[in-house]
Amino acid sequence: MATKSTHKRKNFNKKQIAAKLDKLAERVSSKDIFVVSRNQEYYTVVDYKTEKITYNHLPNRQVANKICSRMNKKQLSKVVVKEIYTLLDKYYMLENDTYFFKNTISNTTSDITLHTAYARLDLTLARMNNIIDKILTKC
Repeated sequence: MATKSTHKRKNFNKKQIAAKLDKLAERVSSKDIFVVSRNQEYYTVVDYKTEKITYNHLPNRQVANKICSRMNKKQLSKVVVKEIYTLLDKYYMLENDTYFFKNTISNTTSDITLHTAYARLDLTLARMNNIIDKILTKC
């Protein structure tokens, strides 16, 4: 049984540790911080320091959070950003189609038109969900 402590006390250079800590604090403070905010019907990803909008008109909070967390870790490449924007353009086109089909369903008197509009609305919503999944896998 040991009566003395076997743990050696380490001698630290306090100035060197302070300098390393200052460098670390500068690197952390120089990084951009991205947050999600909501504007009217859509979500945006905003740079917290400059309050500059980096991504606008994101369809749901899940996509906005995924892009935000990815941007906080590492910047997205320009190719990925372009792919995300093309997918968002397709999403908004399909969203516009859903408004048309819903209007057609509410105003039609023909059964054939009604069933066709329901079928197309269902297909359009499935395609929109597929696009959301593609955007989430791109991030």
